[in-house]
Amino acid sequence: MPEFHEKECSKCHLWRGPEYWHYYLGKPQQPCKDCKKLYRASRRDHCRGLKIEWNKNNPCKVKEHRRKKNLLDKFGITPQCYDQMLADQDGHCAICLRMQDSKRLAVDHCHRTGVIRCLLCDRCNRGIGLLGDDVSNLARAIAYLSSTDSKFGDKADGKE
Repeated sequence: MPEFHEKECSKCHLWRGPEYWHYYLGKPQQPCKDCKKLYRASRRDHCRGLKIEWNKNNPCKVKEHRRKKNLLDKFGITPQCYDQMLADQDGHCAICLRMQDSKRLAVDHCHRTGVIRCLLCDRCNRGIGLLGDDVSNLARAIAYLSSTDSKFGDKADGKE
């Protein structure tokens, strides 16, 4: 006969002590911790398989969900807000004014404050990012590109 503080598990039918049970309102809950852990692991694998299959069968919904989550998580805006910004810019990059064909415009924001500025094409967004979002760096780059004298003369053009 088992000891009084032990209880039989409804799944594995083993008699278990008090450390093998989850308690709710002071009462041990069926099944035991080990059986519950095995059940959860089997359900997790099953559900993961269902999710993978659903994702394969619904690529458009997955893409839209990821876009929505990305906009909310990174920038705190909805896809509708993004679409309104895009309409306000007539679908053009705010710097080079080119239409973006295949990719969406990037949401440009201040990395220090998180304030959203505008939508930029990938090249312009990377350009200001590589300049450290620093106006003085950008001014020096403009001055550099605007200078007409070349330190290398005709060699810069490939002529000797």
